[in-house]
Amino acid sequence: MRRFRACLAFAILFAALAAFAQEAAPPPAPGQKGGIEEITITAEKRETNLQDTPIAVTAITSDAITEQGLQDFNQIQFVAPALVYGGIADMAQISMRGVGVDVSTIDAEPGVALYQDGVYRGGLTSSSALLFDLERIEVLRGPQGTLYGRNSTGGSVNVITKLPGETLHLDGEALYGSYDRFRAQAGLDVPLIPDLLKVRGVFAYEGREGYTKNSFTGQKEDDLHARQAKLAAVITPNEDIDISLRFNWLRNETGGPPFIKTDDHPAGPLFLSSGNPGGLLNFPGVCDPLLTCTQVFGLNLSPPGVGTSNPRKVNYEGGQSYERDTWDVNSTVTWRIGDSMTAKWVSSYLTLDQGLHPSNNDGVDIEYLVGDYVQFNDEWQQELNLSGTAFGERLDWITGFFYYKSDIAEQYLYTLPALQATFEAIFGIFGGGPPLPPGSLAFFGTDLAGNSSPVPFLNFRLEQDLRSWAAFAQGTAHLSDRLRATAGFRWTKDRKRITQFLADNLGGAGCRQGLDTDNTWADWTLKGGLDFDLTEDVLLYGSVSRGFKAGGANAGFCGNVYQPEYIVAYEVGAKSRFLDDRVQLNISTFYYDYTDIQVRLFTNNASLVLNAAKAKNYGVELESSWVPIEPLRIDASVSYLNATYGSASATDPMNPFAGTCAPPPGACVVSIKGNTLLRAPKWKFSSAAQYDLEIGSAGVLSLRGEYAYTADQSHTIFNNDFAEQKGFSMGNLRAIWRVPESLVSGMSFQAYVENIGDVDYVTNKAPNATTGSTLSTFGPPRTWGLQINYAWDAE
Repeated sequence: MRRFRACLAFAILFAALAAFAQEAAPPPAPGQKGGIEEITITAEKRETNLQDTPIAVTAITSDAITEQGLQDFNQIQFVAPALVYGGIADMAQISMRGVGVDVSTIDAEPGVALYQDGVYRGGLTSSSALLFDLERIEVLRGPQGTLYGRNSTGGSVNVITKLPGETLHLDGEALYGSYDRFRAQAGLDVPLIPDLLKVRGVFAYEGREGYTKNSFTGQKEDDLHARQAKLAAVITPNEDIDISLRFNWLRNETGGPPFIKTDDHPAGPLFLSSGNPGGLLNFPGVCDPLLTCTQVFGLNLSPPGVGTSNPRKVNYEGGQSYERDTWDVNSTVTWRIGDSMTAKWVSSYLTLDQGLHPSNNDGVDIEYLVGDYVQFNDEWQQELNLSGTAFGERLDWITGFFYYKSDIAEQYLYTLPALQATFEAIFGIFGGGPPLPPGSLAFFGTDLAGNSSPVPFLNFRLEQDLRSWAAFAQGTAHLSDRLRATAGFRWTKDRKRITQFLADNLGGAGCRQGLDTDNTWADWTLKGGLDFDLTEDVLLYGSVSRGFKAGGANAGFCGNVYQPEYIVAYEVGAKSRFLDDRVQLNISTFYYDYTDIQVRLFTNNASLVLNAAKAKNYGVELESSWVPIEPLRIDASVSYLNATYGSASATDPMNPFAGTCAPPPGACVVSIKGNTLLRAPKWKFSSAAQYDLEIGSAGVLSLRGEYAYTADQSHTIFNNDFAEQKGFSMGNLRAIWRVPESLVSGMSFQAYVENIGDVDYVTNKAPNATTGSTLSTFGPPRTWGLQINYAWDAE
């Protein structure tokens, strides 16, 4: 609490200085004027000005999305403070202030919830389909468990797509860039029936070749082919009712990102790795004091696999092929009941079908770990809320009911062909005899389809039926013209009925016939806060909130049910504008009491999810914009985060004999006290400068530079050095030419270079005791592109 009090004092000092600067600001000098636009957001489920909203939120407008080329969450992490993107295979693991998700299966509950047009999007795979035809992105930091449909412990990202306008409108873009990238998008607004019906249709295609050359196959990995479409309609039968309808469709085919083997780390007790598929059979002293088991029995084991740690040049026997089909339909009916009340009904249905065909999961040129999986998700959501004002507009209030249904099925099939001879030898030798004859593993169990296999296999399947109900209310009382108090609550009940199926022929304790669990979690989340207008342009706010994230059952281990995690968050902040609206400065400070954290461990031939630890997270975030002279704008943000585990211990699967060990055959545990949370860099910094140069009758040329720095971050709770991403910097350059209206109305051209330094940075590192290695996925290399945008409105 001492550190939190220091943060509070800093926020108050900042607000006082901002107020003084605003009072003492001189009038703008010649050639200067206020140039920071006002942004309207819906973070509190009603339209408010960004600077008048007493929460920590980053708002990214449609123009900013276009100018900065923001098309995925990997790019957004370099714009929004405290947000870190982790990508594994075709799934997103987003963290905020050190709070996120460690489980990488579709049934996992994200710590940072994603919403599209007010609709919750569950499943980690849904996120990449969201950033299409956008009006605005809102990044809300901290627990949002009062107003929003699914409780989240880390924060929320709200994606708001465009609705049709009032006039006939055409917009489009075309892009060509490195790696033969081509992107095209076209949208059309049509007011079919004036004052009653207007529609918008959009279609986009994007394709490129892969970033990574596979020297084994001669082909490129990580290619992309995606098609998206949207149809939106707004119906206004009268001045009191609006009906918004949206249909979205996505077909995505991608070859990556590939798994790169960045570390060979054989783990006990078998010490297998792709660099030594024989494991302990190749160690002297196991079968003979001087000879290895391989020498004693003349074993013919798989040769070592040869990979590469170069993310742009891999060496493995098979490529990767992800396919995803998803579509959703949602509607929002808004009914203004008199002058002081509004009813809103939000309804949505989504279906997702995703698969990874037989694919390399080891990063080497032998068939060490081959994977195949499919995932399905159907979501149905309903929310009804009432909002309004009372007592002569002295009270703003909202209350409602929420229902969410999700049906998930997922299946993961892994084979380890290169380890067939190894396990035949291990089972025979340690069973007291010679190595088993070739093909003997076929008698050690059947897979989930009922088939026997001489090849080692691991099969996992999970079916989950989730039902969630919630009731919520929140009110803001205007205690005076300058002081407001907010209080809110939400009651949530989650029920998950889960059936697990596990099978292998490696001696594991499976549940091949199915193991049923029925789990219910219900709890309260609360929020209380005060905000105060120190001056007309300086807002102070403080809040206390509680959030929780539901538990679940782990697909990778029979009966592994884990419990919810909880956060109590304290936050103080200030928002200000001064110097004639040429400077905007927002600060937030926070302290988290974070308990029952859900963490994942990859053990030998399985995975575990545990409620392993507590943590204390605290930090400071600063966002600023400055227009020193009319053509120049400078934006910057910085975040400091201290997020460390409290007293807790666990077995490190990659170092199972490390730490404090119980008497044989007890397990060894390692203390993680003081270790940094996953994807929780201590420092993040971003800045951008844009200069608009008027070139007479030739229009305006905007020159823009962007820089971001992310400090060290770890990808395991043990902070293993082989699972650490060192701090890295990212730089982009852009030039935008806006064609003068006298030549062509609404046209602009952009040239850009992203990741100028061609920095190799990981989006995920996954140490795996089954493979005895760390597999990493990397972000894009240096890329360049040329883009044209066009917008036309009927007069």
